[in-house]
Amino acid sequence: MLKYLFWRLSGLLLTLLGLSFVSFCLIELVPGDPVITMLGEAAAWQDVERLRIELGLNKPFLVRYYNWITNAVVHGDLGYSLLMNQPITELFKTRIPRTAWLALLSFLLTIFIGIPSGILAALYAGGLIDRLVMTVSTVFLATPIFLVALFLMWIFAVQLRWFPVAGYIAPTSHFIEGIKSLCLPALSISTMYIAYIARMTRAAILETLTQDFVVAAQAKGVTRARLVFLHIMKPSLVPILTAGGLVLAELLGGTIVSETIFVIPGIGRLTFDAAVKKDVFVLQAMLLFMGSIYYVINVIVDICLAVIDPRIRII
Repeated sequence: MLKYLFWRLSGLLLTLLGLSFVSFCLIELVPGDPVITMLGEAAAWQDVERLRIELGLNKPFLVRYYNWITNAVVHGDLGYSLLMNQPITELFKTRIPRTAWLALLSFLLTIFIGIPSGILAALYAGGLIDRLVMTVSTVFLATPIFLVALFLMWIFAVQLRWFPVAGYIAPTSHFIEGIKSLCLPALSISTMYIAYIARMTRAAILETLTQDFVVAAQAKGVTRARLVFLHIMKPSLVPILTAGGLVLAELLGGTIVSETIFVIPGIGRLTFDAAVKKDVFVLQAMLLFMGSIYYVINVIVDICLAVIDPRIRII
């Protein structure tokens, strides 16, 4: 297990290094001059050159990459936002907790609705419950998030007035009001993931139900609840955990559509604003952040799976 853990962590470091280089290269390919974006088309060439020197943009590509990655690793300095006039690290410190709260609530809804729905659909395969779950999941998967968000906003915020229309209140300052401000965004995001997890759970459970040890347990008269929780769930956890890890990584990486519609100043909204305003240094840091989230979550999931099923350990 220690060898497997060492191998995965070593791969994590190499992958993050490669990801940082790729993200830096991609931003270099973006058309336009960040200095002109910051100063405007009418800026004097002396001011343009002075700012380019201050930002280090006059140096060779590899020198700029080395300086950027060194500052990021040693000092935690990801650069400076051209348009918001703030260090990117400070922007992340304020916006990541907001996205984390939204991601946590969305993930809890996904798990506590998606997994039981998938289990019921598998246990009653071909029946009314199965058809209902599959139909609803198909509708959820086919409906864009922005339509779900607008529908929920119109019903529960405009008509019923149960929740605020938009805005964000930190749950750490006012817990109830904060959770209420996140309910509609979280529900609009989680509908698609609930459908995805429900389908993955159903497929995993159906595959496990055909195994010999399950058939033997059924022949011995094991109750349905005992059969599910003691005999079926553990062998079925591998695909469910893998899917859940991908969902969590995507949520933590920023939910651009929902944060934009509900005016939540999180990572997703920051990405949207940076893309619209061509704030290339923020986009560069966001690419590194999102890629890192995906890979770190993937490593954690792989380690959990290796604990559950030792056959997964390749070393």
